[in-house]
Amino acid sequence: MEALENVRRKRTQTARLVSSPGYVGAEEKKLVIWKDKKEGNQLLVLPGEGSEDTKVESIKLDQRVQLTYCDLLKATKCYDIIPSSTKMVILDSQLSVKKALFALLNNGLRSAPIWNSETQQLSGMLTVTDFILVLQRYYLYQPESIESIEEHSISTFKAKTDRTVDNSLMSIRPEDNLLDAIFALRHRAVHRLPVIDPSTGNIIYMMTYKRLLNFLQMAIVRHVAGFMNKTLEELKIGTYENIATVHLDTAVIDALKLLVDRRISSLPVVDSHRKLVSMFSRADVINMAAEKTYATLDATVGDTQSSGQEQRICVDSTATCQKTDTLLSVVSKLSRREIHRLPVLDDSGHVTGVVSVSDIVRYVADHTEVDS
Repeated sequence: MEALENVRRKRTQTARLVSSPGYVGAEEKKLVIWKDKKEGNQLLVLPGEGSEDTKVESIKLDQRVQLTYCDLLKATKCYDIIPSSTKMVILDSQLSVKKALFALLNNGLRSAPIWNSETQQLSGMLTVTDFILVLQRYYLYQPESIESIEEHSISTFKAKTDRTVDNSLMSIRPEDNLLDAIFALRHRAVHRLPVIDPSTGNIIYMMTYKRLLNFLQMAIVRHVAGFMNKTLEELKIGTYENIATVHLDTAVIDALKLLVDRRISSLPVVDSHRKLVSMFSRADVINMAAEKTYATLDATVGDTQSSGQEQRICVDSTATCQKTDTLLSVVSKLSRREIHRLPVLDDSGHVTGVVSVSDIVRYVADHTEVDS
């Protein structure tokens, strides 16, 4: 116990990963990372509370600092990062689209699992993308009936997206580690995966790139993760060619098509000189539904912006970045602003690229895989 107490007295940043005692097979863990002048970077795995084993396992980290991430991601299960208190919104497949959209809006969500009451099982996800696809379909073929879409049930609505409810809902298990979760998100080209308890079939959490990034930010000691202090340009993180943008006079229907075709969450709104004006996002689609402005898809992106307020928010430097910004500062901005993408600007305010949460998490996963 003496070695354990000595570790606890160290002034280090600790990632405390606590599992519920009621979860079968789960163990309480503590991971501590610090930089020792003599021994170099080390990862300590401390025994769980109440454990008979008092041994402290010490793993000496390689100078390639990505191994720090590798050890943490592999040692941490999906269950470990689930908050002790959280809520999950699940929608019945027979619920009207109108009520479902308001449920998403009132809970600040962009998607929710669907429960099929007939088969008594989870059957898919309702997402903003579904709503965009149906809007496009009605706009092209039944523009006179577009306002009726919110009266459909979710199951009928999903059928109109050509992305029918799939009984084989993609998911991950609580015991899967975070590295597995990252690879699953990337391999399946999705932004979120339900964490499902195999013993009950219940969804207990929704794993997203954003939540993985928040974990990495909290769990890594800054001086250990040296590449966090390198710039986006040095690390080659982000997209800088063929950037999708819109203008204030771009039709909403065209902006929606770009969001779906590019599989992105938001679009920079630029002026004639490609200077950033604001951002148009999938969240705006939910607001359109709440205000019933989706019936006028020929309206412009500028019409959906609220009297310049959005412009003032998005031009704020805390919601933009430059290629010379460090990865650490970009991660901090994304987490603090609760957003998924940052436009990359040059010194004159022109949009030169975009960096997203998934870009960063994928970079970490790629380099972890190589260095491990």
